[in-house]
Amino acid sequence: MKVLSYIMGGILIIGGIICLFDPADTFLSTGYIMAIMFLVFGIIGIVNVILKRTPAISLLASIPATIIGIIAIIRPGSTLVFDAFVIYLFAVWYVLQGITTIIMAVQMKGKVRGWGFPLAIGIISIVLGIYTFIYPAIAVIAIGIMIGIFLIETGIDLIAITAVIGSAADHLRHHDDDDQAEK
Repeated sequence: MKVLSYIMGGILIIGGIICLFDPADTFLSTGYIMAIMFLVFGIIGIVNVILKRTPAISLLASIPATIIGIIAIIRPGSTLVFDAFVIYLFAVWYVLQGITTIIMAVQMKGKVRGWGFPLAIGIISIVLGIYTFIYPAIAVIAIGIMIGIFLIETGIDLIAITAVIGSAADHLRHHDDDDQAEK
């Protein structure tokens, strides 16, 4: 099992490096992931209605999600809609996060020292969101790079955790052997 974890960690690192060399293609793959998520969400929703776990009204969301997922997977190019959606979703999130951070910073004014730092971060977040709306291609590259970095970091974590757990298990095994020998 340890060997598989090391292999998986290596694959994640290699995949992350590949993503860094082609962040635009990396980002464009997110449309397929979203299509699969829509399809799975829809199917689970329909099954839950059939099994009477959820009310039939939830079919209003489940059936269209299933149809959208199928169309996006089968019809080439339709995942680009999802890709565009992700870009603008990020832009909206940046703006909303910035507004929230500014509101919290203003509420902290006079109560907590250093309230200016969250205020500055909130302003930067809003500017970043607006910039993403105006120049979405920059967001494509940035998101692709973030995915690559995430994969590399996850691979390194997996290898490190496997090494630590493996050495801890070996230590415990040797400790148990020593205890058995003493008895």
